[in-house]
Amino acid sequence: MVAHAQVADTSRFEVLGARLDEYFASLAGESVDVQNRECDYIIESCRDSLTRQYVTLRVYGHYVSSKIMGDEAVAVHVADKWILSGKVAMKSEIDRINAQIFADFHRSSLIGMKAPVLEARDTAGANVKLPLPGRYSVLYFYDTDCISCRMETLALKEMLGRKGLDGTLVAFYVGAGEDAWKSYREKSLRFGNVEVMHVWDPEGESDFRRLYGVLKTPSMLLVGPDGVIVGRGLDTGALEILLDRIDNGEYEYGGEEAYAMLDKVFADGPGDEEDILKMGRFIEESTLSEGDTLGFKRMTGDMLYWLTSRRGRAYKMAMGPFAEEFVLGKDVWRTQEDSLKVVGLAQMVRGLSELAPEGKKVADVKAWGVLLGKRLFGGVARREGEFSLRRLGGAAFVVFYTHGCPNCEETLAAAEKVAGSSRKKVLLVDMDEVFSHSSDMAGRLLESFDLSALPFVMELDRRGVVTRKYVDFAGN
Repeated sequence: MVAHAQVADTSRFEVLGARLDEYFASLAGESVDVQNRECDYIIESCRDSLTRQYVTLRVYGHYVSSKIMGDEAVAVHVADKWILSGKVAMKSEIDRINAQIFADFHRSSLIGMKAPVLEARDTAGANVKLPLPGRYSVLYFYDTDCISCRMETLALKEMLGRKGLDGTLVAFYVGAGEDAWKSYREKSLRFGNVEVMHVWDPEGESDFRRLYGVLKTPSMLLVGPDGVIVGRGLDTGALEILLDRIDNGEYEYGGEEAYAMLDKVFADGPGDEEDILKMGRFIEESTLSEGDTLGFKRMTGDMLYWLTSRRGRAYKMAMGPFAEEFVLGKDVWRTQEDSLKVVGLAQMVRGLSELAPEGKKVADVKAWGVLLGKRLFGGVARREGEFSLRRLGGAAFVVFYTHGCPNCEETLAAAEKVAGSSRKKVLLVDMDEVFSHSSDMAGRLLESFDLSALPFVMELDRRGVVTRKYVDFAGN
Protein backbone atom coordinates (compact mmCIF):
# COMPACT_ATOMS: atom_id res chain seq x y z
CA MET A 1 0.00 0.00 0.00
CA VAL A 2 2.84 2.39 0.85
CA ALA A 3 4.70 1.43 -2.31
CA HIS A 4 1.59 2.09 -4.39
CA ALA A 5 1.18 5.52 -2.81
CA GLN A 6 4.80 6.37 -3.58
CA VAL A 7 4.36 5.36 -7.22
CA ALA A 8 1.19 7.45 -7.45
CA ASP A 9 2.98 10.44 -5.93
CA THR A 10 5.88 10.02 -8.37
CA SER A 11 3.48 9.89 -11.31
CA ARG A 12 1.56 12.88 -10.02
CA PHE A 13 4.74 14.91 -9.55
CA GLU A 14 5.97 14.01 -13.03
CA VAL A 15 2.81 15.48 -14.54
CA LEU A 16 2.99 18.45 -12.18
CA GLY A 17 6.64 19.02 -13.10
CA ALA A 18 5.83 19.02 -16.82
CA ARG A 19 2.98 21.47 -16.18
CA LEU A 20 5.33 23.73 -14.21
CA ASP A 21 7.81 23.71 -17.09
CA GLU A 22 5.04 24.92 -19.40
CA TYR A 23 4.15 27.57 -16.83
CA PHE A 24 7.76 28.79 -16.65
CA ALA A 25 7.88 29.05 -20.44
CA SER A 26 4.71 31.16 -20.47
CA LEU A 27 6.20 33.51 -17.84
CA ALA A 28 9.48 34.06 -19.69
CA GLY A 29 9.84 37.73 -20.55
CA GLU A 30 7.37 38.93 -17.91
CA SER A 31 8.55 41.47 -15.35
CA VAL A 32 10.11 40.26 -12.10
CA ASP A 33 7.10 41.54 -10.13
CA VAL A 34 4.70 39.54 -12.30
CA GLN A 35 6.80 36.38 -12.02
CA ASN A 36 7.11 36.81 -8.24
CA ARG A 37 3.33 37.09 -7.87
CA GLU A 38 2.70 34.09 -10.12
CA CYS A 39 5.24 31.94 -8.26
CA ASP A 40 3.73 32.92 -4.92
CA TYR A 41 0.28 32.03 -6.24
CA ILE A 42 1.17 28.53 -7.40
CA ILE A 43 3.07 27.81 -4.17
CA GLU A 44 0.21 29.11 -2.01
CA SER A 45 -2.30 27.02 -3.97
CA CYS A 46 -0.65 23.74 -2.91
CA ARG A 47 -2.87 21.89 -0.48
CA ASP A 48 -0.39 19.66 1.32
CA SER A 49 3.15 20.21 2.61
CA LEU A 50 4.75 17.57 0.36
CA THR A 51 3.32 19.11 -2.81
CA ARG A 52 4.21 22.60 -1.60
CA GLN A 53 7.80 21.52 -0.97
CA TYR A 54 8.02 19.90 -4.42
CA VAL A 55 6.59 22.97 -6.19
CA THR A 56 8.70 25.46 -4.19
CA LEU A 57 11.96 23.64 -4.83
CA ARG A 58 11.05 23.15 -8.50
CA VAL A 59 10.35 26.88 -8.85
CA TYR A 60 13.50 27.85 -6.94
CA GLY A 61 15.66 25.42 -8.92
CA HIS A 62 14.32 26.70 -12.23
CA TYR A 63 15.14 30.33 -11.48
CA VAL A 64 18.53 29.57 -9.90
CA SER A 65 19.66 27.67 -12.99
CA SER A 66 17.90 29.87 -15.57
CA LYS A 67 20.07 31.37 -18.29
CA ILE A 68 17.69 34.32 -18.70
CA MET A 69 19.24 37.47 -17.27
CA GLY A 70 17.20 38.82 -14.36
CA ASP A 71 15.64 35.51 -13.33
CA GLU A 72 17.95 35.37 -10.33
CA ALA A 73 15.76 38.08 -8.76
CA VAL A 74 12.84 35.62 -8.69
CA ALA A 75 15.08 32.98 -7.11
CA VAL A 76 16.05 35.45 -4.37
CA HIS A 77 12.38 36.29 -3.77
CA VAL A 78 11.39 32.61 -3.49
CA ALA A 79 14.35 31.91 -1.21
CA ASP A 80 13.54 34.82 1.11
CA LYS A 81 9.77 34.35 1.27
CA TRP A 82 9.44 30.58 1.31
CA ILE A 83 12.73 28.85 2.13
CA LEU A 84 14.79 31.06 4.43
CA SER A 85 11.64 32.13 6.31
CA GLY A 86 11.12 28.47 7.28
CA LYS A 87 7.77 28.12 5.51
CA VAL A 88 9.15 25.41 3.21
CA ALA A 89 11.99 23.07 4.15
CA MET A 90 14.88 22.22 1.84
CA LYS A 91 15.90 18.60 1.38
CA SER A 92 18.94 19.09 3.62
CA GLU A 93 20.65 21.68 5.78
CA ILE A 94 23.41 22.00 3.17
CA ASP A 95 20.78 22.93 0.57
CA ARG A 96 19.34 25.55 2.91
CA ILE A 97 22.80 27.03 3.53
CA ASN A 98 23.42 27.17 -0.22
CA ALA A 99 20.10 28.99 -0.67
CA GLN A 100 21.17 31.46 2.02
CA ILE A 101 24.50 32.05 0.27
CA PHE A 102 22.82 32.47 -3.12
CA ALA A 103 20.39 35.06 -1.76
CA ASP A 104 23.04 36.95 0.22
CA PHE A 105 25.35 37.17 -2.79
CA HIS A 106 22.67 38.33 -5.24
CA ARG A 107 20.16 40.50 -3.40
CA SER A 108 22.29 43.69 -3.51
CA SER A 109 23.03 43.73 -7.23
CA LEU A 110 19.83 42.74 -9.02
CA ILE A 111 18.86 44.31 -12.33
CA GLY A 112 17.01 47.58 -11.82
CA MET A 113 18.59 48.25 -8.43
CA LYS A 114 20.98 51.05 -7.62
CA ALA A 115 24.48 49.63 -7.84
CA PRO A 116 26.17 49.35 -4.43
CA VAL A 117 28.88 51.96 -3.90
CA LEU A 118 32.39 50.49 -3.63
CA GLU A 119 35.70 52.01 -2.65
CA ALA A 120 38.71 50.48 -4.36
CA ARG A 121 42.30 51.53 -5.09
CA ASP A 122 43.64 52.48 -8.49
CA THR A 123 47.14 51.78 -9.82
CA ALA A 124 48.50 54.85 -8.00
CA GLY A 125 47.02 53.72 -4.67
CA ALA A 126 44.34 56.41 -4.64
CA ASN A 127 40.83 55.56 -3.45
CA VAL A 128 38.10 55.67 -6.12
CA LYS A 129 34.35 55.24 -5.76
CA LEU A 130 32.49 52.89 -8.06
CA PRO A 131 30.44 52.84 -10.18
CA LEU A 132 31.40 56.02 -12.00
CA PRO A 133 28.53 58.57 -12.03
CA GLY A 134 27.12 60.05 -15.22
CA ARG A 135 28.36 57.38 -17.63
CA TYR A 136 27.99 53.71 -18.45
CA SER A 137 30.34 51.52 -16.43
CA VAL A 138 31.26 47.96 -17.35
CA LEU A 139 32.43 46.32 -14.10
CA TYR A 140 34.70 43.45 -15.07
CA PHE A 141 35.85 41.32 -12.11
CA TYR A 142 38.75 39.02 -13.04
CA ASP A 143 41.75 37.14 -11.66
CA THR A 144 45.16 36.70 -13.27
CA ASP A 145 45.22 32.92 -12.63
CA CYS A 146 41.76 32.32 -14.13
CA ILE A 147 41.85 30.60 -17.53
CA SER A 148 38.23 31.58 -18.23
CA CYS A 149 39.18 35.21 -17.50
CA ARG A 150 41.95 35.08 -20.09
CA MET A 151 39.51 33.83 -22.72
CA GLU A 152 36.85 36.38 -21.73
CA THR A 153 39.42 39.18 -21.82
CA LEU A 154 40.37 38.27 -25.40
CA ALA A 155 36.70 38.27 -26.44
CA LEU A 156 36.13 41.57 -24.64
CA LYS A 157 39.10 43.21 -26.36
CA GLU A 158 37.91 42.06 -29.79
CA MET A 159 34.32 43.25 -29.24
CA LEU A 160 35.18 46.62 -27.71
CA GLY A 161 37.93 47.16 -30.28
CA ARG A 162 35.31 46.69 -32.98
CA LYS A 163 32.45 48.62 -31.36
CA GLY A 164 34.01 50.97 -28.85
CA LEU A 165 32.31 51.90 -25.57
CA ASP A 166 30.51 55.10 -24.67
CA GLY A 167 31.61 54.78 -21.08
CA THR A 168 34.34 53.23 -18.96
CA LEU A 169 35.55 49.68 -18.53
CA VAL A 170 36.36 49.20 -14.85
CA ALA A 171 38.78 46.26 -14.73
CA PHE A 172 38.54 45.03 -11.10
CA TYR A 173 41.33 42.63 -10.08
CA VAL A 174 40.04 40.31 -7.32
CA GLY A 175 43.44 38.92 -6.29
CA ALA A 176 46.17 40.18 -3.97
CA GLY A 177 49.35 39.75 -6.05
CA GLU A 178 50.47 43.22 -7.06
CA ASP A 179 53.23 42.05 -9.45
CA ALA A 180 50.88 39.62 -11.18
CA TRP A 181 48.28 42.37 -11.48
CA LYS A 182 50.75 44.81 -13.04
CA SER A 183 52.02 42.25 -15.53
CA TYR A 184 48.50 41.18 -16.56
CA ARG A 185 47.09 44.63 -17.09
CA GLU A 186 50.11 45.72 -19.12
CA LYS A 187 50.13 42.63 -21.34
CA SER A 188 46.49 41.63 -21.57
CA LEU A 189 44.28 44.56 -20.63
CA ARG A 190 45.34 47.26 -23.05
CA PHE A 191 42.41 48.77 -24.97
CA GLY A 192 43.38 51.32 -27.60
CA ASN A 193 39.98 52.96 -28.15
CA VAL A 194 38.26 52.40 -24.78
CA GLU A 195 38.71 54.19 -21.47
CA VAL A 196 39.88 51.65 -18.89
CA MET A 197 40.15 52.13 -15.13
CA HIS A 198 42.23 49.51 -13.28
CA VAL A 199 41.31 48.96 -9.61
CA TRP A 200 41.69 46.36 -6.88
CA ASP A 201 40.85 45.70 -3.23
CA PRO A 202 43.41 43.19 -1.97
CA GLU A 203 42.05 43.11 1.59
CA GLY A 204 38.42 42.83 0.48
CA GLU A 205 37.44 45.78 2.67
CA SER A 206 34.75 46.90 0.21
CA ASP A 207 32.90 43.54 0.49
CA PHE A 208 32.70 43.56 -3.31
CA ARG A 209 32.17 39.80 -3.56
CA ARG A 210 28.92 39.86 -1.58
CA LEU A 211 27.65 43.22 -2.82
CA TYR A 212 28.16 42.34 -6.49
CA GLY A 213 27.66 38.59 -6.32
CA VAL A 214 31.23 37.77 -7.37
CA LEU A 215 31.14 34.08 -6.49
CA LYS A 216 33.45 33.23 -9.38
CA THR A 217 35.45 34.92 -12.10
CA PRO A 218 35.03 36.29 -14.66
CA SER A 219 32.01 38.28 -13.50
CA MET A 220 30.68 41.25 -15.42
CA LEU A 221 27.94 43.85 -14.90
CA LEU A 222 26.73 46.90 -16.81
CA VAL A 223 25.71 49.97 -14.80
CA GLY A 224 23.89 52.92 -16.36
CA PRO A 225 24.72 56.63 -16.02
CA ASP A 226 22.07 56.87 -13.28
CA GLY A 227 23.84 54.19 -11.23
CA VAL A 228 21.16 51.57 -11.94
CA ILE A 229 22.25 48.03 -12.84
CA VAL A 230 21.30 47.30 -16.45
CA GLY A 231 22.83 43.84 -16.80
CA ARG A 232 24.54 41.25 -14.62
CA GLY A 233 26.05 37.79 -15.05
CA LEU A 234 27.20 38.92 -18.49
CA ASP A 235 29.64 37.41 -20.91
CA THR A 236 31.00 39.41 -23.85
CA GLY A 237 28.23 38.29 -26.19
CA ALA A 238 25.49 39.33 -23.78
CA LEU A 239 27.24 42.65 -23.14
CA GLU A 240 27.35 43.35 -26.87
CA ILE A 241 23.61 42.67 -27.18
CA LEU A 242 22.89 45.05 -24.28
CA LEU A 243 25.07 47.78 -25.77
CA ASP A 244 23.31 47.35 -29.13
CA ARG A 245 19.93 47.65 -27.42
CA ILE A 246 21.04 50.83 -25.73
CA ASP A 247 22.26 52.22 -29.05
CA ASN A 248 19.12 51.16 -30.94
CA GLY A 249 16.59 51.86 -28.19
CA GLU A 250 15.11 48.32 -27.84
CA TYR A 251 11.33 48.30 -27.64
CA GLU A 252 9.45 46.72 -24.74
CA TYR A 253 6.11 45.29 -25.87
CA GLY A 254 2.97 45.59 -23.78
CA GLY A 255 3.72 48.92 -22.12
CA GLU A 256 1.19 50.89 -20.07
CA GLU A 257 0.80 53.57 -22.75
CA ALA A 258 -0.05 51.00 -25.46
CA TYR A 259 -2.51 49.20 -23.15
CA ALA A 260 -4.21 52.49 -22.24
CA MET A 261 -4.64 53.36 -25.94
CA LEU A 262 -6.16 49.97 -26.79
CA ASP A 263 -8.41 50.07 -23.71
CA LYS A 264 -9.70 53.40 -24.97
CA VAL A 265 -10.27 52.11 -28.51
CA PHE A 266 -12.30 49.17 -27.17
CA ALA A 267 -13.83 51.02 -24.21
CA ASP A 268 -17.28 49.59 -25.00
CA GLY A 269 -15.84 46.17 -25.82
CA PRO A 270 -15.64 44.59 -29.28
CA GLY A 271 -18.86 43.33 -30.84
CA ASP A 272 -17.07 40.15 -31.90
CA GLU A 273 -13.63 38.93 -32.91
CA GLU A 274 -13.94 40.55 -36.36
CA ASP A 275 -13.84 44.00 -34.72
CA ILE A 276 -10.43 43.14 -33.30
CA LEU A 277 -9.13 41.84 -36.63
CA LYS A 278 -10.31 45.07 -38.28
CA MET A 279 -8.10 46.97 -35.85
CA GLY A 280 -5.17 44.78 -36.87
CA ARG A 281 -5.84 45.54 -40.55
CA PHE A 282 -6.05 49.25 -39.78
CA ILE A 283 -2.63 49.07 -38.13
CA GLU A 284 -1.25 47.23 -41.15
CA GLU A 285 -2.68 49.74 -43.64
CA SER A 286 -1.39 52.76 -41.72
CA THR A 287 2.10 51.37 -41.12
CA LEU A 288 3.30 48.38 -43.14
CA SER A 289 1.50 49.42 -46.31
CA GLU A 290 3.23 52.82 -46.01
CA GLY A 291 6.65 51.22 -45.57
CA ASP A 292 6.76 51.66 -41.78
CA THR A 293 7.82 48.13 -40.78
CA LEU A 294 9.05 49.17 -37.33
CA GLY A 295 5.76 50.90 -36.49
CA PHE A 296 3.80 47.86 -37.66
CA LYS A 297 5.84 45.47 -35.53
CA ARG A 298 5.59 47.58 -32.41
CA MET A 299 1.85 48.25 -32.67
CA THR A 300 1.05 44.66 -33.65
CA GLY A 301 3.22 43.22 -30.88
CA ASP A 302 1.57 45.54 -28.36
CA MET A 303 -1.87 44.41 -29.49
CA LEU A 304 -0.97 40.71 -29.28
CA TYR A 305 0.28 41.19 -25.70
CA TRP A 306 -2.85 43.19 -24.86
CA LEU A 307 -5.14 40.49 -26.25
CA THR A 308 -3.54 37.82 -24.06
CA SER A 309 -4.28 39.95 -20.99
CA ARG A 310 -7.98 40.39 -21.75
CA ARG A 311 -10.94 38.29 -20.66
CA GLY A 312 -14.10 37.72 -22.67
CA ARG A 313 -15.10 35.56 -25.61
CA ALA A 314 -14.41 38.09 -28.40
CA TYR A 315 -10.83 38.67 -27.24
CA LYS A 316 -10.11 34.97 -26.78
CA MET A 317 -11.62 34.01 -30.13
CA ALA A 318 -9.60 36.73 -31.87
CA MET A 319 -6.20 35.79 -30.45
CA GLY A 320 -5.47 32.84 -32.73
CA PRO A 321 -6.60 34.49 -36.01
CA PHE A 322 -4.79 37.72 -35.04
CA ALA A 323 -1.55 35.84 -34.35
CA GLU A 324 -1.89 33.92 -37.62
CA GLU A 325 -2.71 36.91 -39.85
CA PHE A 326 -0.46 39.63 -38.46
CA VAL A 327 2.52 37.79 -37.00
CA LEU A 328 2.94 34.29 -38.38
CA GLY A 329 1.56 35.33 -41.77
CA LYS A 330 3.88 38.33 -42.23
CA ASP A 331 7.50 38.02 -43.36
CA VAL A 332 8.79 40.90 -41.23
CA TRP A 333 9.44 39.13 -37.93
CA ARG A 334 13.03 38.06 -38.59
CA THR A 335 15.25 39.08 -35.69
CA GLN A 336 16.11 37.09 -32.59
CA GLU A 337 14.22 39.64 -30.51
CA ASP A 338 11.14 39.13 -32.73
CA SER A 339 11.33 35.38 -32.15
CA LEU A 340 11.75 35.67 -28.40
CA LYS A 341 9.17 38.36 -27.74
CA VAL A 342 6.47 38.05 -30.40
CA VAL A 343 6.72 35.02 -32.71
CA GLY A 344 7.00 32.52 -29.85
CA LEU A 345 3.95 34.03 -28.15
CA ALA A 346 2.02 34.00 -31.44
CA GLN A 347 2.79 30.31 -31.99
CA MET A 348 1.63 29.45 -28.49
CA VAL A 349 -1.57 31.48 -28.90
CA ARG A 350 -2.35 29.84 -32.24
CA GLY A 351 -1.82 26.37 -30.78
CA LEU A 352 -4.18 27.05 -27.88
CA SER A 353 -6.83 28.54 -30.17
CA GLU A 354 -6.88 25.37 -32.28
CA LEU A 355 -7.93 23.21 -29.32
CA ALA A 356 -11.63 22.22 -29.14
CA PRO A 357 -12.67 23.97 -32.39
CA GLU A 358 -16.27 25.12 -32.62
CA GLY A 359 -18.45 22.99 -34.88
CA LYS A 360 -16.45 19.84 -34.13
CA LYS A 361 -17.11 17.08 -31.62
CA VAL A 362 -15.50 17.62 -28.27
CA ALA A 363 -12.42 15.49 -27.54
CA ASP A 364 -13.28 11.96 -26.41
CA VAL A 365 -12.02 12.44 -22.86
CA LYS A 366 -13.35 11.99 -19.35
CA ALA A 367 -13.30 14.45 -16.49
CA TRP A 368 -13.90 14.11 -12.78
CA GLY A 369 -16.45 16.71 -11.70
CA VAL A 370 -19.89 17.64 -10.45
CA LEU A 371 -22.81 17.55 -12.90
CA LEU A 372 -25.58 20.06 -12.18
CA GLY A 373 -29.11 19.77 -13.58
CA LYS A 374 -32.49 21.36 -13.03
CA ARG A 375 -34.82 19.45 -10.71
CA LEU A 376 -38.34 18.78 -11.93
CA PHE A 377 -39.91 20.78 -9.11
CA GLY A 378 -37.22 23.45 -8.77
CA GLY A 379 -33.73 23.60 -7.43
CA VAL A 380 -30.50 22.06 -8.68
CA ALA A 381 -29.59 18.36 -8.63
CA ARG A 382 -25.89 17.49 -8.16
CA ARG A 383 -24.05 14.31 -9.08
CA GLU A 384 -20.32 13.77 -8.57
CA GLY A 385 -18.27 11.32 -10.59
CA GLU A 386 -16.31 10.67 -13.74
CA PHE A 387 -18.06 11.87 -16.89
CA SER A 388 -17.43 11.46 -20.61
CA LEU A 389 -17.65 14.91 -22.17
CA ARG A 390 -19.23 13.42 -25.31
CA ARG A 391 -22.00 11.75 -23.34
CA LEU A 392 -23.41 14.16 -20.79
CA GLY A 393 -27.00 13.22 -21.57
CA GLY A 394 -27.98 16.38 -23.44
CA ALA A 395 -26.82 19.89 -24.17
CA ALA A 396 -24.48 21.17 -21.51
CA PHE A 397 -21.92 23.71 -20.40
CA VAL A 398 -18.54 22.51 -19.14
CA VAL A 399 -16.76 24.77 -16.65
CA PHE A 400 -13.06 24.23 -15.85
CA TYR A 401 -11.95 26.15 -12.77
CA THR A 402 -9.44 26.32 -9.93
CA HIS A 403 -9.54 27.50 -6.33
CA GLY A 404 -8.38 30.92 -5.18
CA CYS A 405 -9.43 32.58 -8.45
CA PRO A 406 -11.95 35.47 -8.10
CA ASN A 407 -13.15 35.09 -11.70
CA CYS A 408 -13.71 31.39 -11.08
CA GLU A 409 -15.84 32.13 -8.03
CA GLU A 410 -18.04 34.51 -10.06
CA THR A 411 -18.37 31.93 -12.82
CA LEU A 412 -19.34 29.15 -10.39
CA ALA A 413 -22.06 31.35 -8.89
CA ALA A 414 -23.39 32.12 -12.37
CA ALA A 415 -23.22 28.42 -13.33
CA GLU A 416 -25.55 27.51 -10.44
CA LYS A 417 -28.12 29.98 -11.77
CA VAL A 418 -27.81 28.63 -15.30
CA ALA A 419 -28.30 25.05 -14.10
CA GLY A 420 -31.36 26.03 -12.10
CA SER A 421 -33.03 28.08 -14.83
CA SER A 422 -32.39 26.21 -18.09
CA ARG A 423 -32.65 22.73 -19.55
CA LYS A 424 -28.92 22.56 -20.10
CA LYS A 425 -26.74 20.69 -17.67
CA VAL A 426 -23.55 22.17 -16.25
CA LEU A 427 -20.46 20.08 -15.54
CA LEU A 428 -18.10 21.70 -13.03
CA VAL A 429 -14.52 20.44 -13.40
CA ASP A 430 -12.22 21.40 -10.52
CA MET A 431 -8.73 21.09 -12.04
CA ASP A 432 -7.15 20.90 -8.57
CA GLU A 433 -9.34 17.89 -7.83
CA VAL A 434 -8.59 16.35 -11.23
CA PHE A 435 -4.84 16.49 -10.56
CA SER A 436 -5.43 14.76 -7.22
CA HIS A 437 -7.78 12.19 -8.78
CA SER A 438 -5.74 11.21 -11.86
CA SER A 439 -2.59 12.69 -13.35
CA ASP A 440 -3.35 10.93 -16.67
CA MET A 441 -6.79 12.50 -16.82
CA ALA A 442 -5.32 15.92 -16.07
CA GLY A 443 -2.78 15.49 -18.86
CA ARG A 444 -5.45 14.57 -21.41
CA LEU A 445 -7.58 17.58 -20.47
CA LEU A 446 -4.60 19.93 -20.75
CA GLU A 447 -3.87 18.53 -24.21
CA SER A 448 -7.48 18.92 -25.35
CA PHE A 449 -8.55 22.35 -24.10
CA ASP A 450 -7.12 25.84 -23.64
CA LEU A 451 -6.72 25.79 -19.87
CA SER A 452 -3.95 28.41 -19.86
CA ALA A 453 -6.29 30.81 -18.04
CA LEU A 454 -9.19 29.69 -15.87
CA PRO A 455 -12.13 29.68 -15.81
CA PHE A 456 -12.63 28.14 -19.25
CA VAL A 457 -16.24 27.52 -20.23
CA MET A 458 -17.55 25.79 -23.38
CA GLU A 459 -21.02 24.90 -24.59
CA LEU A 460 -21.85 21.48 -26.09
CA ASP A 461 -24.95 20.36 -27.95
CA ARG A 462 -26.55 17.00 -27.19
CA ARG A 463 -24.33 15.28 -29.81
CA GLY A 464 -21.18 16.50 -28.03
CA VAL A 465 -20.35 19.16 -30.64
CA VAL A 466 -18.67 22.35 -29.36
CA THR A 467 -21.10 25.17 -30.15
CA ARG A 468 -19.26 27.91 -28.24
CA LYS A 469 -16.10 28.21 -26.19
CA TYR A 470 -14.75 30.95 -23.94
CA VAL A 471 -18.31 31.49 -22.74
CA ASP A 472 -18.47 34.28 -20.16
CA PHE A 473 -21.14 33.27 -17.62
CA ALA A 474 -20.35 36.09 -15.23
CA GLY A 475 -20.33 38.71 -18.00
CA ASN A 476 -23.59 37.51 -19.47
